[in-house]
Amino acid sequence: MLLADIGGTNLRVAVLKDQTSEPDYLPVVQAADHPTLVEAFKAVLDDSPYDDIQGAMLAFAGPVDGATFRLTNNPWIIDPAALQRELGLREAMMVNDYEAEALALPTLAPQDILMIGDGAPVPDDAKLVLGPGTGLGAAGLVRTAAGWCPIAGEAGHSDLGPAGEEELALWPHIEQVSGRITVETILSGSGIIRLYRAYAVLEGVEPVHQTAPEITAAAEAGDPLASRTMARFARLFGRVAGDLALIFLARGGVYLAGGVVEKTERWLTDGSFRAAFCEKAPHAEIMARIPTQIIKHPFPALLGLAALARAPGNFAMDCDRRRWRA
Repeated sequence: MLLADIGGTNLRVAVLKDQTSEPDYLPVVQAADHPTLVEAFKAVLDDSPYDDIQGAMLAFAGPVDGATFRLTNNPWIIDPAALQRELGLREAMMVNDYEAEALALPTLAPQDILMIGDGAPVPDDAKLVLGPGTGLGAAGLVRTAAGWCPIAGEAGHSDLGPAGEEELALWPHIEQVSGRITVETILSGSGIIRLYRAYAVLEGVEPVHQTAPEITAAAEAGDPLASRTMARFARLFGRVAGDLALIFLARGGVYLAGGVVEKTERWLTDGSFRAAFCEKAPHAEIMARIPTQIIKHPFPALLGLAALARAPGNFAMDCDRRRWRA
């Protein structure tokens, strides 16, 4: 079984040999290096020992709706029927990428997570996973009589407004996307750049850095403008994570994933993220009991797909409507 996490920037692939094996993780592929998904798959599989793949489970950054799928932040179009023909598959199944991340949550080991602050999970209560990357993804996981049920959504495209005097002053200078300031306008890799540029305008200085890695490196080195940017990024991320935790009442835990989380761990663990997460009057006490943690496993979406492939009966999902058969 081919497992794939298709994001806006990277294609992560693994092969599950059988229902008792662990995933064999293959090299990560840069989406920009290949004009189509089929060509990207062929490139990674040609360099692997696997030449008889019968099925595929694909997680992608976008809503699972229709016969073909357009990625939110990637020009590839996913056509499951065409993938079957081109790769010789008997069947293919599609899920949202953060839906796959949610499927992994019950299987995470203690070494796969890093706690941020206090709190303890309530067993079998709702869980939440979210994370910035090329965009921002999020999904819930709720326990039902039929097993764990993932709830996918498009939280990154919800509106994000200012709170407090500093954000009220900053918001007019944030570059809008399609006439909006959404969650992922700021909480994403490109969002860090927008936030930095907005602070530069607010302070009347020229922005020096052009990329998110440059900004985070400058903040690490003590650059005042970059440091202010990253501190605000952490607080905004904490506020949004807290809002979603309230929506799901995610007393089973809130998990942070995505490439940007890995690169901004210093600011997410310094106390400001957790403080903003908990500032939810009149429910601050409830929020203080909800644990927040960073997923340290490098391939959580693939881990979730493997869990579904090995034991589909553990999950309350309508798999038939997501499956294409030859």
